[in-house]
Amino acid sequence: MRAPTILAAGLLGGAFLAAGCTGADSPPGAARVVLITCDTLRADRIGAYGYERGTTPRLDAFADSAVVFDHAYAASSLTLPSFCSMMTGRLPDELGMKSNKAVMSDDATTIAESVAAAGIDTAAFVSNFVLRKRPQPGATGIHQGFLVYDDHMDDTEANRSNVRERVAPDTTDAAIAWLDERERERFFLWVHYQDPHGPYTPPSAILDAVLAD
Repeated sequence: MRAPTILAAGLLGGAFLAAGCTGADSPPGAARVVLITCDTLRADRIGAYGYERGTTPRLDAFADSAVVFDHAYAASSLTLPSFCSMMTGRLPDELGMKSNKAVMSDDATTIAESVAAAGIDTAAFVSNFVLRKRPQPGATGIHQGFLVYDDHMDDTEANRSNVRERVAPDTTDAAIAWLDERERERFFLWVHYQDPHGPYTPPSAILDAVLAD
């Protein structure tokens, strides 16, 4: 399944609800919320989920003090429908999202739209071609509500020569440059990484056996 891996994503809704509360007895809301996602990163290759080869030391360190969900499932096996569902709280079928080329229905409202309407800054830095801003005039899409939607991609995917992407260091640099200007402001920032997506290179022993057949 080509679905995103997310740690502690379930906290987002609560953080935003709290941020919108103004009553005297309401708990303080999150002033700054950062959602970090990674395309096709398998849970069984993450140390926090039991993988022993030390592939994700920073994620593991974060998980030690975070809420980690043992049973979390994507709404779709495709990237764009999955993220549209995540950003709206609605199932892909409700949004008309049956493929990575679909455009969300006009009545869809994203988390970013609700946050921006409350006067909070919003920005996204994405790396997967299917998450790019839609070229159709007035088209609704995953970019809705983001005052800054950075989908600049200079690199070519290793496993699909006709598809563009942005590698992790460039995505991180772009997000940090934006953050450096907003250290004391309220904001919602989404940073999406693409690197595990390809190439799909099997172990040499398996590849040799397949080629031998």
